[in-house]
Amino acid sequence: MDTCLEPRARQITNLDVEARRLRLDVTTWAMATGAPIDFDALTVILAAKAEDLAPLRLWRDEDVWRLWWIDLSTWCARRGLRPPAQLAATMRTLFDHLEAVDGFDAASDERSLLAAALGAAGATDRRHPAAGTAGSDRPRGPKSTRGLHLA
Repeated sequence: MDTCLEPRARQITNLDVEARRLRLDVTTWAMATGAPIDFDALTVILAAKAEDLAPLRLWRDEDVWRLWWIDLSTWCARRGLRPPAQLAATMRTLFDHLEAVDGFDAASDERSLLAAALGAAGATDRRHPAAGTAGSDRPRGPKSTRGLHLA
């Protein structure tokens, strides 16, 4: 049987040494603390963040907005990927990790401001702006036939 699987972000992304180290640190920390983590989501977040040439540990509220509404979608679309399902939870875990290890760049906004920006941007794992685009296999049509009258 010939099965075509959608590529995963980690299979097609070459992060630099600093980004790979941060991805490993965040993943290890998340597993040790029980925080939600998705390796592909973290890869996408770090790869999209790296494209803006800002330091990976420098986060401001406007970075959160731009990343959520523009950069993540653009990065995934250029590679024919759907955004990973756990982007919002993984971004929160990234921020939690950076706060826990005092890893934020000195010019970063406070963690509470970043969390507020994520919430205000509508960042939930149920509703990413690009969900269901490239290669979507979501069913089309009504979710339920209850109340649907067929002649």
